[in-house]
Amino acid sequence: MEQLRPFAIRTKRVVGRAVEIEAIKKALADPRKRTHILYFTGPGGIGKTRLLEESERLAPQTLLRSGIIDLYHSESHSIAGLQAAIAQGLDPEKKYFQAYWKARQAFEERRAAGVAAKSLQQEEQEAHRCFLTDYNRLASQYRILLRFDTTELIQHESDPVQQVCKIEMEGVEMQAWLLKTLPLLVNTVVLLAGRPPAPLHVELESQCDKIENLIFQAFDLQGLTLEESLKYFEMLAPLEPQIAEIPDDMRQRTWRYTKGHPIRLSLVIDLVLNGQQIAGLFPPSGGASKSLADQEEIDQKLIGELMRLSSPVRGMLHYLSLARKGLDAGLLHYLVPEWSGAQCQENLENMRRFTFVKTRPGTGQFFLHDELYELFDRFVLSERQEYTATRQKIARYYEEQQHLSQDLERQRALKVSRLYYELQVSPWEAFWRCYVPWDEQAVRAFDQALDMRLRDELLRFLKDNREDPWVTRQLPRDVVDRDAAVRWVRRYLSRGEHQEAAKVGRRILESDQDAFQSHDPLYRGALQTAYAEALSYTGDEEESAVLKILDRAIQALEKWEPEGEQDPRTWWQRRVLGRAYNDRGYLHRQAGRNSAAIREYRKAIGYYRQADIQDEMADTLTNMGFVYARWGRITEAEVALQDAIGIRKRLGQEFALGLSYNSLGLMYAYNDFPLRGERWCAKALGIFTRLEQPRGIGLAQIALGFALRKRAEQWKVGTYTKDEVKEFFTQAIEHLKKAETIFAGEVDEPLRLWETYNEMGSTYCDWGWLLLRQGQNAEAQKKYDLATEYLQKSVDVAEKHGLDLQAADSYDDLSQVYADRQSPEAETEAWVNKVREKIPEEYELTTEGFSQKSDPAEEWWMMLGKLHLGYGVRAMKKAVEQEVSPEEKDRFLDKSVEHYAYAAAYLQKYSPSAPELDRTLKSIRWRLKTVSPERLERLRRQMADFAENHQVNLDRLLNLLDITLGITPLNSKDL
Repeated sequence: MEQLRPFAIRTKRVVGRAVEIEAIKKALADPRKRTHILYFTGPGGIGKTRLLEESERLAPQTLLRSGIIDLYHSESHSIAGLQAAIAQGLDPEKKYFQAYWKARQAFEERRAAGVAAKSLQQEEQEAHRCFLTDYNRLASQYRILLRFDTTELIQHESDPVQQVCKIEMEGVEMQAWLLKTLPLLVNTVVLLAGRPPAPLHVELESQCDKIENLIFQAFDLQGLTLEESLKYFEMLAPLEPQIAEIPDDMRQRTWRYTKGHPIRLSLVIDLVLNGQQIAGLFPPSGGASKSLADQEEIDQKLIGELMRLSSPVRGMLHYLSLARKGLDAGLLHYLVPEWSGAQCQENLENMRRFTFVKTRPGTGQFFLHDELYELFDRFVLSERQEYTATRQKIARYYEEQQHLSQDLERQRALKVSRLYYELQVSPWEAFWRCYVPWDEQAVRAFDQALDMRLRDELLRFLKDNREDPWVTRQLPRDVVDRDAAVRWVRRYLSRGEHQEAAKVGRRILESDQDAFQSHDPLYRGALQTAYAEALSYTGDEEESAVLKILDRAIQALEKWEPEGEQDPRTWWQRRVLGRAYNDRGYLHRQAGRNSAAIREYRKAIGYYRQADIQDEMADTLTNMGFVYARWGRITEAEVALQDAIGIRKRLGQEFALGLSYNSLGLMYAYNDFPLRGERWCAKALGIFTRLEQPRGIGLAQIALGFALRKRAEQWKVGTYTKDEVKEFFTQAIEHLKKAETIFAGEVDEPLRLWETYNEMGSTYCDWGWLLLRQGQNAEAQKKYDLATEYLQKSVDVAEKHGLDLQAADSYDDLSQVYADRQSPEAETEAWVNKVREKIPEEYELTTEGFSQKSDPAEEWWMMLGKLHLGYGVRAMKKAVEQEVSPEEKDRFLDKSVEHYAYAAAYLQKYSPSAPELDRTLKSIRWRLKTVSPERLERLRRQMADFAENHQVNLDRLLNLLDITLGITPLNSKDL
């Protein structure tokens, strides 16, 4: 023991395995360059890895080979991780995989920026395509050897989850990717090794049977024969005198008790080389059998002797057995602070002399052989509680490293490693405090690499401990299966596959399996929220039905009671509640129920703040800010949007930041600050363009078109010259045509296409009105023709997709076009009547005032206000511009003032702060001041009578008329 060997003793060549080695040789030297897949299975310690290593020596110099991709390590438990390992191993200088690395880097940068998942999914598929293209281009020049070890660690969802969800794993799960990809590789030899039952074996063989020029072979490795074991001793004897001194009967007894497993043979030899007498390792020779009991006794004896080695080695074995994600000098120093960093490194290096100690190249990490981990679990670590403190300390080390690291890939690795140790300490706490929040964030960020690695780590832990009652009591498999099922709905949602998300959600809800019939409120609430969210996008259910599903989810979640203040499930409850209320807000907003939307958004924000959930809170703040902007509540809108912007800057969510900038710009444009609005929308467009994000670009183009139209409108108050206004209209149309290209093509979003066409129609209408006022009648009519064309397109989109509010808006805009261009009154009225048909009767103002309606769709009041303003303008034109009798003139004026009163009442009901109300009041006052003072006094009295008879407050409009008439109010507060 005092004389330390720098490296473990081992034979230069694999002992035995003649059949397997011959198969590898033939595959490598195949003159037809066919692809061969060789699968080696066998129990732990049987020599599978050594066989993969031997292929390196057998391979010709001209052959390219990957390193051994060991699936023990979590980095390879995702498609991206596997591709990166293969590409890096074959082409470390990145000469041949340039397209792949470029596509992968672009994907990661845009994913980190928060680009929409639907776009990211296409980009990730492009990275997959580039990988195969680059690989096969390389394989056309060189024969390639790929090697995968520890394939038994490939995980898949439990049977109940797969049966119920019927999920499509291709492009998500590494097992599905390997099954599809390996048979497609050309001029390649693939070696796979794993313990039985190998999860890829049967399916891979079935896949390969369908492909010509592809050869699949499977080998079941057994222990070495007596002759092979004796040869093993003979090959090592020249290297160490102590081995040569082992008598033949002890060599045979060693073979008998180790069953010829190379790792157990090497363990015996390691003990001999470290001073152990071989005779003391086995029972007396007389009549010894090979029963399981005898084997168990020998195993225990071997591990016992290992743990009686000198102090530093014993301590190192203890820490190696616990630090299964790798032990390096940094972690060792954290565990044993009295050892300096240099001592830690030296002690680790000294462990290289043991055959069962492995190192991972390029990492400085040391591991035990898998079989040794199992022996330690059986004979040393069987009492978990004795080692909890060490595992907790290792978990804290990884937690500290998490906080220090800024590198994305290292962050992923640290989270997965920490999850392993947290599960060992407390499965229940680890699941709810680590796995659930980390994987939820990974799913939302479309970080499939982290998502799949976390999932595999959890599934591996459950599989390894399926017979451990301590684990199964803390974390029943049903709980994990239910979470996994809901998580698949969320994965489809994050990828923009709303129809598939709805299908999976429906299957789970309708499943008759006991696990999915649970009334656990956290599970039911999360499932119903995800399902409702999917339905809100697909339109497969009535809005009222979706709201009811969300109601049930909220009721379940709000009834759930945590078990103490520190219950980690509280985070999940609040996140799902916040999401459910946000989704309700979305539905209310889409239906024009603004006050209801604000109420739901505020509740969502409350839950997000309680749990410090920043990403989704920023989404809700942006949504709420947009509604406040529509209402003209500038202060509230600015506060919400600036809060969202601050969060998104801190989180580095560039795409989402662009959305908030765009909403801020729209807020300013809506509220008559179009220049400020244009600047923020242009900033958003810059972000979306740099990220090459079509949907974002389209949204910003619509917003810029709107802001420029609002700037052009300022010709009415003399802010801009004729040429400047023409340029604004021209630029607005250019932006909107770019939006049309996006939403009529690559981005299928009917609401945005309607918005594009409607805004183009409104822009041409405003342009036509300007030209008409300038006496350019022929040019004005051309613009009106274009306005009619695009507004009709917006009508077609709205009617096709059941967008009632939007259809009514377009009808109203068309009535404006026909009225402005002085078309026959019947044409104008035809569109006006279509608007009236869409508006529910209960929104009409009567002599009893407005009906008391819970959660009203305020947008209908906006529509009615615009409608009556149009009525009033047309009646006023008849009174002022037509040759009529004094009686007719009075009748038209009376009618116009009644409609003006209605318009003011409806818009005030919509929102007292709405910019449309201010514009309408100014418009009414401007028109009425042209009549004589006597008539205006009569009209003012009529308006006051209307307010009293309909139980509405029209003081703001009356005050404007009082200013015109010079009337002093009775109450000084109205001055």
